[in-house]
Amino acid sequence: MADQTIIIMDELKILDYFHDLKKDENPVLLWTKVEGGPERKLFFCHINHSNLVDHEIGVVNHDTSQPFAKFCEEEAEVFIYSEKDSMLLKSEIKRFHNDLLVVHFPKKINIVADQMKLNIHKTIEALDPTIKKMKETDQNESKVDEHGIEIETPEDQKLYAKLRAAPRGKADKGQTASIKVTKPDNSIGTSTNEVLDISRGGISILTSSPNNLAVGDQVAIMTINGDEPPFPLEGNVVSIKRIDLNEIRYKVGIKFNE
Repeated sequence: MADQTIIIMDELKILDYFHDLKKDENPVLLWTKVEGGPERKLFFCHINHSNLVDHEIGVVNHDTSQPFAKFCEEEAEVFIYSEKDSMLLKSEIKRFHNDLLVVHFPKKINIVADQMKLNIHKTIEALDPTIKKMKETDQNESKVDEHGIEIETPEDQKLYAKLRAAPRGKADKGQTASIKVTKPDNSIGTSTNEVLDISRGGISILTSSPNNLAVGDQVAIMTINGDEPPFPLEGNVVSIKRIDLNEIRYKVGIKFNE
């Protein structure tokens, strides 16, 4: 818990921070005043680039229905927030296109204290009521199946897609992965599973036997469609969710090691 806000003004440390955000594919939230009005608009983004040569940071917006060009204006004040370390910065828009917005490199970033973090969350919820609705639903409803595993509804999937760490490529139908699973007690198991989606940061597979995997299990991808990957793909199970109430189908999220 952070009792005080930490201010970072070292440009190289700020640059390293945004390089890490890009490498880890962490999402960021951006909000700015809407052109021609007092309203503010919230965007769900990822870091596209950051450098000190052009003294700028670029973010990409993956929601094509909400293009930057429709809402933004140059030199408008902009805020960028990341849940990673509760980072907040203020800057000005340098330029933008439909899906890319570039801001001036900030003079400082803030690792905010807990009270300020709560205030930021209230601001975000006010700008996008669906986030507050999602939180209230999670708090008021016990969405678990008969195995005690969380149920992810189609509505949840749409909301979580906004906050996902990276845009994921949908796997071709029938694509499979053979995996080796190492449990905390060092027991080892293997299975072949259908691939749901994959990105640089991880992979999601489908299973009908959720008890064979658990959050924290170590996973090594041995083959994809029978072929060994060109480099090691190893990581840990970070989530298991039921995605179909009519069938016993579970999505297992695996985050690759760096």
